[in-house]
Amino acid sequence: MSCISDKQRNNANFLRSFKQNKHMKKFMIAAISAVLLTIALPSNAQKCRFSENKTDQITGEKIREMRVQVNNNLILWFCQKNSEYTFMANYGFVGKSEYIIPKGSKGFFKLENGTIIELTSIEKTSPSAFIYNGQVITNYTVKYALPKEELEKMSESGFTYVKINTIDSKSRDYEVKKRKTKKLKKAAICMLSE
Repeated sequence: MSCISDKQRNNANFLRSFKQNKHMKKFMIAAISAVLLTIALPSNAQKCRFSENKTDQITGEKIREMRVQVNNNLILWFCQKNSEYTFMANYGFVGKSEYIIPKGSKGFFKLENGTIIELTSIEKTSPSAFIYNGQVITNYTVKYALPKEELEKMSESGFTYVKINTIDSKSRDYEVKKRKTKKLKKAAICMLSE
């Protein structure tokens, strides 16, 4: 009668044959190293899902857009036409407004790191209205010039707060939840990718 079981004997035989087989040993070390590297190193590759990503067939212009719905009342999106960037804020509210937001109005975007980015609208913005569930909803889409330097700042630190100037000293203010902050940062990173 043996002191070791069949299972222990099989394990010992496997280890002995593993130590003697140089190819198997190299393969296992390479496989374990690959798994550890995959876990240890963060991936720099971003999966970018553009809402629009095309090249104009006539002009050859590269056109890309990436949208992030911040909440039920605010959608922000990055746009690129060749090497020029714009940033749009679409917001809506209950009630009717006929006020036109003038060209040159300001939008303020606070980043996680405390930096406040100030953008200037590049065109006047007229409202659009529709009826939803018996209520009038007014919608504005403000388009801002977005210098590449500001886009780079946005890619380093996501938004935590948005303030859109509307009429003189009035504004629409929105707090951005952590999950959306990460999505906005990723969108900025994607816009900078080639």
